[in-house]
Amino acid sequence: MIVVLDEARAQTDLAGSLLRCPGCAGRLRRWGFARPRSLRAPGGGRVSLRLRRVRELRLENRHAR
Repeated sequence: MIVVLDEARAQTDLAGSLLRCPGCAGRLRRWGFARPRSLRAPGGGRVSLRLRRVRELRLENRHAR
């Protein structure tokens, strides 16, 4: 899993193939979305997240970030 703090920049970097796999340094591209997930938020509420799936350009490995 790849964690980013600035979603807008991550989307831009992903579109330009600037993000790299932390395991092998391969370039990543968009590959749809994972199923929605519900997480507990600080203070007791719930937050729904939909993770972006990515895959490497050359190795076809898949990741969700």
